[in-house]
Amino acid sequence: MKPAKVALALSALFFLSGCSSDGNKDSAKLAEYNDCLQTETDKLLDETGSNLDYARGEALKVCEPLKPATTP
Repeated sequence: MKPAKVALALSALFFLSGCSSDGNKDSAKLAEYNDCLQTETDKLLDETGSNLDYARGEALKVCEPLKPATTP
């Protein structure tokens, strides 16, 4: 009975570590996207003196390629 428990524990460990690495990739991509939005918004506000809504809209356009895919 003990080898079965060890095998189950190891299987669970590999399964959980595999799932968490996908989450880390998504988190890193989301952090990169959010950083891009903040940086681009700040640059547009500094350079053009425009309002926040306009600057945010333009930053969304610039950072679109970095936008992570949403999961259903």
